[in-house]
Amino acid sequence: NFEITNDCKLDNRRSKFLKTYTLKNFQKKTKDIFYLDCIIEYKLFKSLLSGKFPWNTSISGSTILFRRKPNKFNVDLTFSLNFLRI
Repeated sequence: NFEITNDCKLDNRRSKFLKTYTLKNFQKKTKDIFYLDCIIEYKLFKSLLSGKFPWNTSISGSTILFRRKPNKFNVDLTFSLNFLRI
């Protein structure tokens, strides 16, 4: 369950997150570092990782909430999720 604060942001203390996964780029050749947090339901995440559902439909739909830093759309970062499989 996600809880929202009065200023319409996710309340990390009251929301029930199962896990946090971090992907890192160990070959930092650029000074620009982008962060992308994906808030996603566990069953959907498991299905996306296993390949049962395609990432493109979830990325373009409203099934994933994104938090970016800086708040700019980075096409490479977002669409690299297509290659995230187990």
